[in-house]
Amino acid sequence: MIREYRPEDKKFVQDICIETAAENLKDSEEKKNLLLLRYCNFYIEKCPDTCFVAEENGKPVGYVLCCPDSVFFKREFPKFLKKYGHLNFWQRLQCFGDTLVYQPFKNKYPAHLHIDILPEAQRQGNGKNLIDALSKKLKEQGKCGVMLAVSESNINAIKFYEALDFKIIFRFSGTYLLGKKL
Repeated sequence: MIREYRPEDKKFVQDICIETAAENLKDSEEKKNLLLLRYCNFYIEKCPDTCFVAEENGKPVGYVLCCPDSVFFKREFPKFLKKYGHLNFWQRLQCFGDTLVYQPFKNKYPAHLHIDILPEAQRQGNGKNLIDALSKKLKEQGKCGVMLAVSESNINAIKFYEALDFKIIFRFSGTYLLGKKL
């Protein structure tokens, strides 16, 4: 079942974010905290109305988190980070990069998303259904497109996104930026 995100989902969503991340992004508490700041907490706190959860047996097993406006993200993400204390130079640089990567494409693809599904809940339609629910919501908000970043080595994910009409719009340092018109 796909449903809108609720505040009581926060811990589940954070756990899924960490569990599905690459090992090198979560091999210390500091890295886990940065992972949550960059890919989870901003979205569920600042844009909860464009976040959806896949649920099985009453428990979240996946999510799609979205900021519907990349200009808002560029302005608000640095403010959001300040409330979470000190980040070192490299962490700040990564977060600064997060705010810039979407800007050249903000007119055609104003929204951007992060999606994660637990391995046992993959290949069951959850990903497609999450993207469909988000796409419907973004269309209702008058958004014309959505984008995401994915590692070029993640062949299965790229195939999944391409099957949902995402197209590669840019390539940088081992990463593809994919966009979908709504």
